[in-house]
Amino acid sequence: MLKKSIFLLLAIAGTLAFKFSDNEIPIEFLSMQLPEHTQVYAKTVLENEITGITVDHITISGNSFKEEEMDEQHRNIYLFIKGNGTVQAADKS
Repeated sequence: MLKKSIFLLLAIAGTLAFKFSDNEIPIEFLSMQLPEHTQVYAKTVLENEITGITVDHITISGNSFKEEEMDEQHRNIYLFIKGNGTVQAADKS
């Protein structure tokens, strides 16, 4: 009986420690609606969640374009969520 009580106490303590810890997964709501009279909008999201990683949410509409600078120190990953567009890289599209 004592072993069951100790196990139950440890299980409850572990559950409470996990529930109230700072290990929660952050949630960012990404708006697809641009502010009025705006065709390109950018916002940094998940700031400081992973050391050395920067995440930007960028919304582009109409015939607008966004030019990115590339260098050997950084890598870019693009995730397209909605709409149509053209990506041009190294003179290829």
